[in-house]
Amino acid sequence: NRVSKSRNFDKGMVMEQLLKYKMRFPMLNKFLGCMTIQTGAAIIGWLCLINSVFVLFSLTAYAAEFSQISEAQQASMIERLGNYPESEKLDKEDIKTVIHYVQIVFWFFFAIGICKFLIDMFLVIGVHRKNHYLMFPWLILQGVGCILLFAALILWSVLIFMFLVQLFSDGADGHQFFRAIAITLGLVINSALASYCFLVVHTCYRSFKNQLKESAMVYVKM
Repeated sequence: NRVSKSRNFDKGMVMEQLLKYKMRFPMLNKFLGCMTIQTGAAIIGWLCLINSVFVLFSLTAYAAEFSQISEAQQASMIERLGNYPESEKLDKEDIKTVIHYVQIVFWFFFAIGICKFLIDMFLVIGVHRKNHYLMFPWLILQGVGCILLFAALILWSVLIFMFLVQLFSDGADGHQFFRAIAITLGLVINSALASYCFLVVHTCYRSFKNQLKESAMVYVKM
């Protein structure tokens, strides 16, 4: 009985280790084949941080410019964007309501931009200090982004197939065809780049985590 229990226990441990191994993401050895993973993670972090700063600066500039526009110009802009006919002019209350919703959407995106900036800054600091805890929020955000990109790619693949069938049945239009192909290539490239960046940072994250575990084990043995 003891032998059978020990064998079952060993089998359970082996299965658990196999499941953990299968659930792990692949580890990379080099960044772009010529740089270390830590250097690659640092480059990705700085690029993301610069992009976040640029987005926040752009949002702030647009908000400042929009706030300086008169109400008449704001109404004209809203009517042009909404494509309202000449017979359906908006009154002041409708314009104020639309402006209010525009401001809410702006502050929502601005808050997301600030969160993204902080997460990117944590990534840069985490890579510099070899602190995997600071890198974890970026991995979560990037992982969600990769999932959304792949979902969009799958959905677009279905739509593009239906679109191409209808396009060739009605008579092929070269402009629409090449535009659809360009969008498809853009989604594929973005998905591949996002996944590669995720794998680079995740490899660096696991490396720092393993180093911390090894140092802790050495400290305990001492």
